[in-house]
Amino acid sequence: MTDYDSTFGVRIGKNPRKTNEFPTKEVSEYGVQLLVDGGSINPKQSACHYDYQLSLTRALVATSIAAFDKSGLEERKMQCLEAFPSTGASGLLWAKHLSSEVTKFHLNCSYEQSVMERVQENIKINDLGDKVQVLNFDPFSINNDHSFFNFVYLEGFANSSQYLDSIFKRIPRRGMVAISTVDDPAIYCKSPEVAQRHYGGLIGKTLYYKELAARLIVAAAARSAARSNRGIRVMWVYNFKSSISMLLQVEKGPAKANESLKNSRGLIHCNICEERAFYPDTNYVIENPYSLLACSCKSKMPGKTAINIGPVWSGELFDADFLQKMVSECSAFPWKSEAGEVLSQLLEEAVCPETTPLTCAVSQTDGDDPPHKRVCVETAAPPFYYNLHHNRPKDSKMIKADKVVTFLRSNGFRASRTHFDREAVKTNASVAELLQIIRSGGLKAQE
Repeated sequence: MTDYDSTFGVRIGKNPRKTNEFPTKEVSEYGVQLLVDGGSINPKQSACHYDYQLSLTRALVATSIAAFDKSGLEERKMQCLEAFPSTGASGLLWAKHLSSEVTKFHLNCSYEQSVMERVQENIKINDLGDKVQVLNFDPFSINNDHSFFNFVYLEGFANSSQYLDSIFKRIPRRGMVAISTVDDPAIYCKSPEVAQRHYGGLIGKTLYYKELAARLIVAAAARSAARSNRGIRVMWVYNFKSSISMLLQVEKGPAKANESLKNSRGLIHCNICEERAFYPDTNYVIENPYSLLACSCKSKMPGKTAINIGPVWSGELFDADFLQKMVSECSAFPWKSEAGEVLSQLLEEAVCPETTPLTCAVSQTDGDDPPHKRVCVETAAPPFYYNLHHNRPKDSKMIKADKVVTFLRSNGFRASRTHFDREAVKTNASVAELLQIIRSGGLKAQE
């Protein structure tokens, strides 16, 4: 029988991985017992690998399924698929903690015999045989004519772009696609040529490279969806160490596809001060691209001071209403402590308030909710963020990020911390305005 390499999506005559090098051990993830190959964290080492760094991401995906189910957006029975279950961690987590009355869970082992056996063992250990169905089909034919999934979780290694077309080809309207990519050198400015081949966009070295990587992947997903007359809507994006995860909702129709494509734009980035701006949505030539930047580095420095990046996603990365539903659902699960903290950070980042506490209009109709549970309806949150170690006056001391956020809000700017960088702030202020506010805030603190 020909083996199947799920890493590269090709059939090979002999499996090059030596799974015997790793002893089998048992790990526990939020009440789910898993037999894994100890010491292997990626499919290049072992087919039955286990990446412990993605445990919180898997918890967020499970919470998303619960929030999606309770939202009432999907009238049909939920069909959830874990596309590449090396050990079945995600699918078993769903079956263990989510209701199976309205949801059916599937695990696709993609012709990998060792994975099939390991997943069956883990299902038996957790006594979930009646809640999980193990499938065996080509990962490039996800959602084919004989299958239907309205929630697909793709946990890829090094490159997730090759599976996007097959996922978006037949996923139904309002269906959800969760994508996690780990150790992808293309999206971290290490290999710009590889990034252009895999995701169709140019990238450069910036201090906001983590969010830039997320926007690059979302833009590639939007183009894949548009080829099947589908648009996308980003529900949330989460970065942890070397992984980037996101949840996308699919919207059908050529109009939705065109709308998504308009959100994929080029970016001009100043190499001197890190100022940046998206190109406008127009087919006309921009006579002076430097005029898009709020800085004056071009007039002060010789030569070319900016580079073109992208196209990357210019729309929102978070849906505040959906994140609020996730916060409500998260309290019922064993990961409520860790995931609740992350969701609170993502919710603040999605709203990026102008004042503290929130005093803007709210989208929830129930006025009895306390103010901190209401979701702010504003324009899109400012894209990207400023690293305070780099973007601060040279003659001033380092100020904590929380204080900088307070200074910005008191001066009428939208501001929040960001999970992409612990030493950065997200704001709609320019670099010059940020430096001026930090300098004035530091002087007031000394008085």
